Amino acid sequence: MLIVISMFLFGFFFVPSVRSEIVMRPASYLAYRDSVMRQKGFQLVMPGGNATGKEDWSSSMKIYHTTAFESAENPISATILYNFASFSGSRSRLYDSDSPFEMAYYGAYAVTRENEENPFGFTEAGELDESELAIIPLYDLEILVLRGLGCPRELAKTKIDSFEEVKIEVGHPLEEWIRVDTRIETRSVVHAKNGWNQNDLQYGSPPKEVKESFPSLTLKGRVYLRYFPEWESTVFLYVFAKDEALIQETDTQFLQKVKIYGRNLWAP
Repeated sequence: MLIVISMFLFGFFFVPSVRSEIVMRPASYLAYRDSVMRQKGFQLVMPGGNATGKEDWSSSMKIYHTTAFESAENPISATILYNFASFSGSRSRLYDSDSPFEMAYYGAYAVTRENEENPFGFTEAGELDESELAIIPLYDLEILVLRGLGCPRELAKTKIDSFEEVKIEVGHPLEEWIRVDTRIETRSVVHAKNGWNQNDLQYGSPPKEVKESFPSLTLKGRVYLRYFPEWESTVFLYVFAKDEALIQETDTQFLQKVKIYGRNLWAP
């Protein structure tokens, strides 16, 4: 027991990647208790970085449930599953401007809306509603990521420049889904450390010096979405990155490996 405790304390205080997992796994479990998946009785499982055996993404998926939209006129409930780049030294490569993983994320959104005839993200005619589809990704990137890391409000602006529906080939693992490719103008999370931020626990500490904090950045996005009437929920699978090759690889290795099933249990 003493050895286990000693290893735990060593990892927490001296190995940032281990500390991130120690902090974020319990936080994800707590978020799951309020999640759309638990509310509606289904499970959404996506592989973490351990699935490939490569130095790509961090080992586990994280979960965040937001209450930001529950006071709106037509309230929605949204749960965010996400993952970011694995660590290099004391920080995630999310902070490396020379890496394709700069400001890169993948994961899923589960969204439900009560007392509405048409599901979230779709019009009454059953077509995609671009304005609704943008709500959660923009909130995620602008509020949770950029402003959460201390980016000034006037800089933390994110805009979807293009929105293109792409036909999915027959036989594709996600052929029953709708694919949308996007181009996003935003800001990088690369910034100089300026005091302690609670997100240092999951991403590691940002560098002490950079050429420019929160510089402009163009991201590409790939999103798959599907409405599940049995759970009254719209599910988005997404990857955002500046590198097209990384998007394609993440699509194949992670998004296409998603498993969704009706089981009201938390899968660690």
